[in-house]
Amino acid sequence: MKKAFTLIEIVIVLVIIGILMGVTMKFSSNRIVDLKAQSLKDAFVDSYALAQSQNLASSYHGKIHYTTMTLTFGEGILAQYDGSGDTQLFSDMDHMKLKNIVWTPVLSLTPYHMGCSLNVWTWISFSLEVNGNKTYCFSINPNTCTLKELVCIK
Repeated sequence: MKKAFTLIEIVIVLVIIGILMGVTMKFSSNRIVDLKAQSLKDAFVDSYALAQSQNLASSYHGKIHYTTMTLTFGEGILAQYDGSGDTQLFSDMDHMKLKNIVWTPVLSLTPYHMGCSLNVWTWISFSLEVNGNKTYCFSINPNTCTLKELVCIK
């Protein structure tokens, strides 16, 4: 007698493989969304750090001379550079927005000076919503003007 797989056995194996592929694909697509959100968050952090470091070395930002760089953090917007004209400091504004801001903090950087000045006396804390589904929390220390990522409490 010849040993072979029956049609039912082959169909069962194909169904099991299909289920495993479907589950794996779902997890992979969620991971891709998370990685995109992480990438945008990292771009926000890098842009903030770049603005601070450029300020220490120059009085120019984007070929525009300034005496004070002002970053305004407001509900729904990330930040704006205010020198001799308003321009966006952070890219990908369409994919990110700030939330949970009590005041509208204004951070002022003077060229060639360490630190900054703030219009508030307490820590600035806010949420960064990326792609409408992922939230990251940050604070800015008023003494050092450093950006620190926090654990979001829901």
